[in-house]
Amino acid sequence: MNTSLRVYDNFGNKETKDKLDYLYAFFKQCNSNWQFEFLSKSEFKKEAKDIHTQYVKDIITELKDCISDEANEDEILGYEAWINTMPLDSRGLEYHFDCDEGSNTLVTPLRTFVIYLGPQTEVVGGSLALDYRGKENNKEFKSNYSILDDLENGWIQIPFEYARVVSFDPQIPHAVLPIKRIQKKEARITLTIAVWDKEPKIIRW
Repeated sequence: MNTSLRVYDNFGNKETKDKLDYLYAFFKQCNSNWQFEFLSKSEFKKEAKDIHTQYVKDIITELKDCISDEANEDEILGYEAWINTMPLDSRGLEYHFDCDEGSNTLVTPLRTFVIYLGPQTEVVGGSLALDYRGKENNKEFKSNYSILDDLENGWIQIPFEYARVVSFDPQIPHAVLPIKRIQKKEARITLTIAVWDKEPKIIRW
């Protein structure tokens, strides 16, 4: 397991931040999660059929230097991207691995990047929590609230901050902690990008 963890703050120029803001506003209005189709590197320069996918491709292009620091370019086949939308009443995101959900075994991508799209106002709670004991210590939690009692045992928490990018090894089990406070009508929204050396099965729940 590659235990490296990198955090890049204030990601992107004004044009990129405008795209982050557009995606945030759109998915907040929809109040939903979204799984994009697999984005093959071989077809990456082609214009996408919809603005949301094109903006994701543009953001990945902007991340190119960060990605090349974490993954071998020759191994990359493409990218899986999805949106997670969490309002105040969200209980967070359960303890899990990023993986190919169509596989019978745990097959993980080369690297995971999480981009905090918004809000630009304060979020209390909602931290990304990574269990650095690794998959060998994988355990069952009855809820994300029960994780709160285990945070002193090898976890690293990354607080939410607008335009922050977190890069980590997807073999590290992780979760999103419950939101304690967020401004009315806002939501904690992230864009997650998994860098793959194969094409995973895309499953929409």
